[in-house]
Amino acid sequence: MRQTVRDGMHILPIGDHHIAAYDQIPLYADHRGPFDRLILATALVEKMPVISADGHFHRYNDVVEIIW
Repeated sequence: MRQTVRDGMHILPIGDHHIAAYDQIPLYADHRGPFDRLILATALVEKMPVISADGHFHRYNDVVEIIW
């Protein structure tokens, strides 16, 4: 944890407002991972981009900015 602070990062706690945004993330038949959708919902609420090499994430670029 200390290394993340030295690197200028912080841990973002998941709150009810992140869970509430879960339904705003499109559900695709071949990409239904609940944790991926939670990452996307959190990014949506926080207005933060997502950095991911996951090949499915590009589909969500109209909802959340996807980098990579």
